[in-house]
Amino acid sequence: MIEAIFDLLPVILAVVAIILMSRRYDLVRRRRDKIVLFLSTVAASIMIVAQLSWWSTYVLKSEMFDFTFANVLWTIFNTLVMIVFIIMSIPRHEQDNS
Repeated sequence: MIEAIFDLLPVILAVVAIILMSRRYDLVRRRRDKIVLFLSTVAASIMIVAQLSWWSTYVLKSEMFDFTFANVLWTIFNTLVMIVFIIMSIPRHEQDNS
């Protein structure tokens, strides 16, 4: 049971991240930063759904289920995370700093 509760930690962190990113979204000026925040929010939302779908099945039925739906969500999540990493790794031009 402790393992199941521990699996909720990423969900809690994702909720906190979504709240913080939504507050930051209105403050950023650069389109690139807004895109990164938007993709991060989408990725965090998908992670919440995927994590809770596995967690609820595990806790309620005490058995593993067909991972097809969750695997699709994890693939989308991982893809979005990699897109965010790529966007963040692109060097910024000096004009972006103004």
